[in-house]
Amino acid sequence: MKSVIKWIFLVILIGIFAIDVAGFWKYKLKKDNNTVASQDVTNNENISDKGDSSQENNNEKIEYKELVKNDFSNNQKMFITDIQSEENGEYTIKGVVCEEYNISKDEYTKLNKENLSLNILGIDYSKDKIISGNLKLKSEDENAENLYIKYDNKNKKYIVKNSENDKTVYKTTENYVQTTVQASFPFDVTSNGKSNKKTVKDMASLYSNISVPTDSTDLDLYTISFNKKGECTKFSK
Repeated sequence: MKSVIKWIFLVILIGIFAIDVAGFWKYKLKKDNNTVASQDVTNNENISDKGDSSQENNNEKIEYKELVKNDFSNNQKMFITDIQSEENGEYTIKGVVCEEYNISKDEYTKLNKENLSLNILGIDYSKDKIISGNLKLKSEDENAENLYIKYDNKNKKYIVKNSENDKTVYKTTENYVQTTVQASFPFDVTSNGKSNKKTVKDMASLYSNISVPTDSTDLDLYTISFNKKGECTKFSK
């Protein structure tokens, strides 16, 4: 009888031990899963933070040099990326110099005579037909625009132009410039054929850390005016 009781007691102890072990491993696995999930969330947040930080760093890496007259000596224009208000009441205008998009005589010959294609701002164009001495382009790309090539007799170069508005196509350069001016510095903005007189203070809210487009033929460009001393006197568009 005592032997039977002893065995029953032993079986109960083994059962209790087994339950405790199972409970321990269940708790541990749940804890580990929670830890992994927490780490995943943290990692995702870190990746997001790194992405934002990378974007900020890229903006900080751009080196702006002081704007001078020679930057705009060959019909260049400026795409404004930022207008910052300074503590002393002045404003710093930042941007990138843009130049006329022209092609070489060899490229023109390949388009016109050899029926080869030419990549313009990331899109392949080929010859469509000659209209009034200008080479009209065509493309199978759905994002293509109505472009043509016009020969500039004065400057002896082939310029890319937009058929929609007959404006010269410009492309961005690696030349980033800036200038600091008084709050009353003039901006001459033409809209619907009417000239509107503005100041840099009026325009500041429109330009804040704007990304530079690299694949557009319709850039928001300004012509820069200078006096005889080479000082910047006005922005116009």
